[in-house]
Amino acid sequence: MAEGPAAAPPRPPRYFRNDAELSRRDPYKQLTASLNRLVTEHPPDKIAPGGGLYYGPISVAYLFYTLHKLYPDLTVDDYSMNTWSAAYIEQAQANMKQYAGPTTAACGISDDIMALLALFAASAKDRDTVQELCDYAAVTTDEDASNEWLYGRAGYLYLLRLVRASFVDDDDDNDDDDKKTLELIDDTAAEVIDAVLDAPRPWKWHGKAYLGAAHGAVGIITQVVLTDPTMAPRLEPELAALLSYQFESGNFPSHIPPGKDRLVQFCHGAPGVVASLLSIRRFFPALDDRIERVVARARECVLERGLLTKEPCLCHGISGNALALEDREFEHFLSYTTGHEIKCMERDGVLEKSDDPASLWCGEAGRAWAWAVADKRLEKRFLGPLHYLSFHLPSPNLGDFDLPVHLPSPQPPIEQLTYQKRAARNNTPCHSTSTSSAVSQEENLLAESLLAVSPPAPDPFILQHHRCRRPRPCCGARPASQVGLWVAQANGFGSGSGADEVGKWDGVGDRDVAGMDSAGGGGDGRSGCSLGGEWEVW
Repeated sequence: MAEGPAAAPPRPPRYFRNDAELSRRDPYKQLTASLNRLVTEHPPDKIAPGGGLYYGPISVAYLFYTLHKLYPDLTVDDYSMNTWSAAYIEQAQANMKQYAGPTTAACGISDDIMALLALFAASAKDRDTVQELCDYAAVTTDEDASNEWLYGRAGYLYLLRLVRASFVDDDDDNDDDDKKTLELIDDTAAEVIDAVLDAPRPWKWHGKAYLGAAHGAVGIITQVVLTDPTMAPRLEPELAALLSYQFESGNFPSHIPPGKDRLVQFCHGAPGVVASLLSIRRFFPALDDRIERVVARARECVLERGLLTKEPCLCHGISGNALALEDREFEHFLSYTTGHEIKCMERDGVLEKSDDPASLWCGEAGRAWAWAVADKRLEKRFLGPLHYLSFHLPSPNLGDFDLPVHLPSPQPPIEQLTYQKRAARNNTPCHSTSTSSAVSQEENLLAESLLAVSPPAPDPFILQHHRCRRPRPCCGARPASQVGLWVAQANGFGSGSGADEVGKWDGVGDRDVAGMDSAGGGGDGRSGCSLGGEWEVW
């Protein structure tokens, strides 16, 4: 008798018991170990493109950029955090042609085009790029667009808020151009919020009324209220109704009508609800006592069922669940996310490995962020969609919620600088040195910050400004730059396919630049930039 196909191996249990004594690990030591694993096992040129701020090279670049603000002197394999940020951005930009651009089914923080536009607009205070990002409101306000943050309008609101923060000065004395840009962002955000609030209730994604932070109502409410706190009174009844769905266990259902009490993770379940409620609690004073009780019960659920067997990560793993807890329990959960513990879980057959092991929300980059939170004793906030930046919206009841953003002082304009690439090691980032004897001290400092991700080459490099152009789906056939990129273009070679505008750096912002490869005259160029500016966490 012929044997049938072999049975699939049994899946590991969803979580393991939290019955060990509270423990902790040295967070700085674990942070550096995590970053070393990240760049060694998942170097920039080995990460598949795509994923925006959620997974893929842009998400990893976002981590390194943020860590540079916290650890300006920290290096990994002798390179700074900004250097690694530029290297991963370069990988994303090298694959621009693969990005279809936002659609009504995918217009949130996972879209690569909008993520690159937002990061460049915020870091360089580039008004033209802000206009391009705002033009995508034609997609996000379409009646068929989703509302959740990963693929929908809530994620677009996050990107707009990220950009807006860079155009608000400390003294609130913006010039006329900045004021016009702020008005553009505000008008765009208001239009998107109207679309969210006009959408039929309950909000649905793929036909289901989800409740969680990734695809559901609590994530949508959070992004709307943090964009415009004056919307809180309109959304208070919906938030109150959402709180009523809490299970006796303290967990929350993935969707309504409620099904089984299963998932305890950021995207579906108590951890994401806790993170969201703590971020918007101040705007719902009438619900304050109730939110406090809900959070306490939800944390009990996380303590009991939050040590997941999925590979530790922010979205659906121990690292994200840890961020929903208070200090001692937070550090205890993180002790299960070390490299040694993960290897032990894999050896024992209880580890469900990640499909995106490098990424910010699904892999090593997210584990590194959690260790940084522990080391610096930061507010326990998720990096990415819950890395909140407030709008400067005056409200007679709620006050002024501006968070100042400090950008680097402008550098002197540079007409033309020529650089010689220093030898690189196995496609890892290396610095470039100036071959010009007439450059100033500031120019030499800039030269030291340049990147060369490509293999060593003797060709001199010229710092130039490059914009990739393609038609936007919301603007018909009108070409416009998808994202402004700072590149070091090989002297004497073409600017790469898709580039039709090349100019010199205007000296604004703190710019690290990745090297561009040119295979033969006019070959496809690869470019990269480090993200200047400073965004404060709410």
